[in-house]
Amino acid sequence: MVKLTNLVLSFLLEVMAVVVLGYVGFTLEVSKVTCFIAGLGLPIVFILIWGRFCAPASPHRLSGLWLICLKLLMFCLAAVSLFLTNGFLISILFFVLVILNIGMSIRFKTL
Repeated sequence: MVKLTNLVLSFLLEVMAVVVLGYVGFTLEVSKVTCFIAGLGLPIVFILIWGRFCAPASPHRLSGLWLICLKLLMFCLAAVSLFLTNGFLISILFFVLVILNIGMSIRFKTL
């Protein structure tokens, strides 16, 4: 049951990271065109990198420490973005959940 919960948490964290990056892109204090491009571009870049190097079915999937480092880097980007939009407590909670999720994924060998 804990293993399944951790897999669901993994998915929810990935979705939240995409949403956060889109939100941050659309709320930048720059021109409307730049906001639009960033609001669509940041999540798309996240999804492309994640799909290429982190997705379980990807032929180019990283493994071991490289996979952990990339996941942490990408989730850190989302957490810092959330922090910079005055979401201090939510960004801390998000990153704590990321650390717990990665730790449990290592323990259950579902990374």
